[in-house]
Amino acid sequence: MKNVEIYTPDLDKRTYYRTVFISDAHLGYRGVKAQELYAFLNSIQCQRLLIVGDFIDTWVSGRSWYWPEINDKILHRVLEMAIEGDTEVIYIPGNHDDRFRRWVGTTFSGIRIEQDFVHTTLNGKKLLVMHGDEFDLVVRQHIRLSKFSHHIFGLLRKMNRIINILRKSIGKKSWSLSEWVRRSYQRMVRARIRLAEAAINEAKERQLDGVICGHIHRLEQLEINGMEYWNTGDWMEDSTFISELIDGTLVPMRMNPLIDKKSFDFMIDRVEEFRESRNKSYLQMSTQLET
Repeated sequence: MKNVEIYTPDLDKRTYYRTVFISDAHLGYRGVKAQELYAFLNSIQCQRLLIVGDFIDTWVSGRSWYWPEINDKILHRVLEMAIEGDTEVIYIPGNHDDRFRRWVGTTFSGIRIEQDFVHTTLNGKKLLVMHGDEFDLVVRQHIRLSKFSHHIFGLLRKMNRIINILRKSIGKKSWSLSEWVRRSYQRMVRARIRLAEAAINEAKERQLDGVICGHIHRLEQLEINGMEYWNTGDWMEDSTFISELIDGTLVPMRMNPLIDKKSFDFMIDRVEEFRESRNKSYLQMSTQLET
């Protein structure tokens, strides 16, 4: 995709956005971009954070379930943004976290859970925000097949680690087998375009200006019949999001791919040092007030 801005986290000065749209982190699944997501959330400040589905992967079960400490830190950061009152956090469940749809219309620890949401940009555009699985016929009509394919992608990702070790040994860049299979399938059945057209039709029926979805794990911006279609991408194979700047402009963004794991480890250590220092300050203030 063209016109994608590269985002580099700056923990010394948080980047301010009017709105941030993220989706498809699939926490609970092994090998997702959890470090990148945690560093990102700690480097931004926004009026509204829209989580557009599949943030937690409830399809993963048994031995496949993977929940490292960094996942708890991500959830803690989201709760922190909501509870502190500076950010309105809206969670729109997808098909992989569809268990949360039973709580649509409720608020939990400052986080609103909605089936979908109409977001109005600063320049007046009204955009329908929804996960997008509602328009995926395979997911809607063949749920067991969808879950089976999800496990197959998991096996491909494990194979991919071995492949990338071999590629690295001969001086070649890493390559995602599972993502290649996923995108080949989507191209073959034109699933992406059909989903986009269906989402646009839904927005048109509601007399809105466009739509923002997740679900297909591909950062995208299209114009269909004079209406805007955006997709937030994912935090599994990629690290992408859509931002609304303070002037109302929407911008597709990707985390800087040149940042290595050691740099993200350093960022996380910086965040934890700051939290520890802040907690000590709160404790000292509390002790002084009590005395």
